[in-house]
Amino acid sequence: MLYKGIGIQDFEMQVFDRWGSVIFQSDNLEYGWDGTSFSGKKMNNGTYMYHIYLTDVNGKP
Repeated sequence: MLYKGIGIQDFEMQVFDRWGSVIFQSDNLEYGWDGTSFSGKKMNNGTYMYHIYLTDVNGKP
């Protein structure tokens, strides 16, 4: 299921592995993480951190 926001101007998302390496990033709200790395390798079950930053149509975070 894909959730979308209303009034989102800019979007950035990064997913990190447990060692702090970026394994996925996107600036497209339509393109979320599907559990694979940049190379297309399916990631193992585990702990992943994420950072999502977005701004609304008024430029507010």
